[in-house]
Amino acid sequence: MQNKASLLSYFICCAMLIAGSLFYPKWEKSGTEATLSWDVMGYYLYLPASFIYQDLKQLEFQEDIMEQYRPTSSFYQAYPHENGNYVMKYPVGLAVLYAPFFGTGHVVATITHYPADGFSLPYQAAISWGSLFVAFLGLWVARKNLLHYFDDRVVAPTLLLLLFATNYLEYAAISNAMPHNYLFTLHSLLIASTIQWHKNPNYKWSLAIGVCIGLAALARPTEVIVALIPLLWGIQNPKSHFQKLGKHWQKLLLTALVVAAIGSLQLIYWKYVSGNALEYSYEDQGFNWFKLPIHDFLFSYRKGWFVYTPIMIFAVLGFIPFFKQHRTIFWAALAYFLIHFWITSAWEIWWYGGAFGQRAMIQSFPILIFSLAALLTWILKSKWLIFLFIPIALFCSWLNLFQTWQAHKGGFEVENMTKAYYWRIFANANVTEMDKKLLDTEEDYVGKQVNIDTLNFEDFIYEENYEGVKAKNKGVTITTPRALTPGFDITIAQIDKKWVRAKADLKREKQVYGRWSMGKMWMTIFNGDQVVKQGAMRFDRYLQAGKWTSVWIDMTVPKEPFDKIRVHFENADSNNQLEINNLQLEAFDED
Repeated sequence: MQNKASLLSYFICCAMLIAGSLFYPKWEKSGTEATLSWDVMGYYLYLPASFIYQDLKQLEFQEDIMEQYRPTSSFYQAYPHENGNYVMKYPVGLAVLYAPFFGTGHVVATITHYPADGFSLPYQAAISWGSLFVAFLGLWVARKNLLHYFDDRVVAPTLLLLLFATNYLEYAAISNAMPHNYLFTLHSLLIASTIQWHKNPNYKWSLAIGVCIGLAALARPTEVIVALIPLLWGIQNPKSHFQKLGKHWQKLLLTALVVAAIGSLQLIYWKYVSGNALEYSYEDQGFNWFKLPIHDFLFSYRKGWFVYTPIMIFAVLGFIPFFKQHRTIFWAALAYFLIHFWITSAWEIWWYGGAFGQRAMIQSFPILIFSLAALLTWILKSKWLIFLFIPIALFCSWLNLFQTWQAHKGGFEVENMTKAYYWRIFANANVTEMDKKLLDTEEDYVGKQVNIDTLNFEDFIYEENYEGVKAKNKGVTITTPRALTPGFDITIAQIDKKWVRAKADLKREKQVYGRWSMGKMWMTIFNGDQVVKQGAMRFDRYLQAGKWTSVWIDMTVPKEPFDKIRVHFENADSNNQLEINNLQLEAFDED
């Protein structure tokens, strides 16, 4: 049997995909952790709306689904049009790709005791397991593509690094119903079809290329740029290359017609629900084409691509040996990668919400594994480079595996990570809720306090009631959303300690969820009217309904002159009243 090493790697990858799926079986989860939740619900909604409820315009059934299954915190997957209908936010492409799995789930639901409502367990499982099959297919085709250009002993570690050292694992095994898994497979199939077309230009492969481009663009319109791959593949002399393509204009026309036919599904839907053939369904979200946050996109702790998937630094560097080894396919790969990177980083929500790593880069991985394989080909020529790269590869794999575990069971913050919190939880399997303070403030002391001086806020218990705030039980109660307490001040000229801590006892009658609904405790250090230092923490992370809880915020004492420390509280978006007692300030040293 030929290519045994890469075949073994493929089966190891498949086993890992199954293990990842079982590690966090989203089809068994409920609420916002279920398979059909958040954005996936938006991509999927076309299917139950069309085939179960026959309600593609009003989506009246979504109220019952939201109440019973609670797949999102609010129904943002569609918006009301001025004509009275609802328009889906997300394109129809994923629904087309989900359709066979949806049909399977519907058949199972109708012959069992599960509700045939589009969201019960058979539908969740069918979409999850079907998406796992899509990942198996994508990896198999990606392996075959690499073997056309690289040795088996190079393809084998390339596949292992793809799965173990990148967030493709997350989106192929766990969150696999997201579009990135499907786009990875479509792009792999497109490359395979392109390779065959350039060997033997015929209508069969022209049709296959058109289907791949059409479905990719129908799932994510910007992916129409994947057409660059078949157009530029194999280019050596531009003039002769495009002359060759021109000789096959009928086949290229077939490809274009197939792409247009598939794309028309979206236009037909828009016309049906909005009356317009073109409808921008992302409303106020868009692109900043010439203000790219490249540093944040690549290196920020919030969602830096190279921070959370550092192995891709080597894939990008691999374009150098790629140029030397396979120049005829280099230009197609580079052109797609650069334009994809530009579009992806130009999206104004460049961190792509609650995602592990830069998920929108995953569809470029079928191309980037070529440059990664080129780099490995170069490394394998030198023993000392091999010995140098092995620990790097192992570290990148460990980092990805550990942080994937953290993202689901270990306190990892997938959307609002900060530098301070990242390093607090790095390689830490025992993250506590109190550690999450560093998501809001950069300073937090966790050791033993020594040399403590306690200072009381004399004006904390006050008689005058502010709007939404009243004195109660020797403390303060905030009664309305977005209300602020007055600033409680301590006038002080100097503190001969390293830290200051503002602490208070808080109580809510009900739990508050959601980052933007959580109240904040602020501490500000002034010199006159000038702010010297300020910090805040979202205290609702730590409160339990109906129970008094002590919370605090820490700061190192500034070296600059200061004369006043102020503490105040805000209720954010919560309409749940907040009681505050026993506010005090402590100055202390480290143990």
